[in-house]
Amino acid sequence: MMDEKLLKERESYYSLYNRELVDKAFEYLQDSSNNDAIKLGLIAGMAVMATESKECDSTERAKIIGEKLFDFFQSTFIFAFLHGATEGVKMDIKDTFPSLEDTMSEYSKNKDFCVFFDFGDNDFGAHIEKGAQIYADKYNYILRNIDLYKDEKNWNVDNSLYVKDLTEMEQIATIQKVIACGVMSSIIESRGENILHSRAGIKDFAEDAYYDIDYLSITDESRYRIGTYEEVEKWVVENNLNNQDKPKEKLNLKNIWINGEALVIAVINGKMEVWIR
Repeated sequence: MMDEKLLKERESYYSLYNRELVDKAFEYLQDSSNNDAIKLGLIAGMAVMATESKECDSTERAKIIGEKLFDFFQSTFIFAFLHGATEGVKMDIKDTFPSLEDTMSEYSKNKDFCVFFDFGDNDFGAHIEKGAQIYADKYNYILRNIDLYKDEKNWNVDNSLYVKDLTEMEQIATIQKVIACGVMSSIIESRGENILHSRAGIKDFAEDAYYDIDYLSITDESRYRIGTYEEVEKWVVENNLNNQDKPKEKLNLKNIWINGEALVIAVINGKMEVWIR
């Protein structure tokens, strides 16, 4: 059972590192602390006995004891690092950053924003999703900065530059531009992967990508629906009732079928997600 001091210390680590890793570290600490304390006591005792069998002054005695303890701590640190790295690999931890739930601000938790885009051709679904993911990554980056600075003394929604950036991100023109750039880069990348036996030049790739942006109507505002998650979901369900395998009351943005020709971007639990329907 962890004492109150250790419990508080563990809570403080949650805001700095991945929660699962922190729990594992303290679990290991509990499992090994008694054995390590015994080892430490034995090493210190042996060092004292060794110095007592020699003629040495207090400075030399302290040096010998210190060296013994240093060797113990050094090997312990090495083992702890390697053991922690091994556990992280076993748990398939992608990074050591703190979990969102431990750092998220009320602003992010309450954020409700959703975009629906009917691009009309499922052959371009992967390109559209890539472009939208660039937008989502930027949006999430801004949200995480809001979370980071939420505890500053003078922080509030009205004077936060990041909140202003987020407001700009939610404008239709910004959404269109970011998605268009992402789609163009994805299309050009795809052309580059299939360059062999092609007579097309770099200018041709760029022109093809630009043509596809126009073909997909990315700059056509009428193809978008923007609002809260509930507002967008209600509109999408009402306007896509044909060819569904579920009754209207059970349809939502996650399960409605639109032939792989529609994009959804939404903030869910403080994080923007992207998917094709």
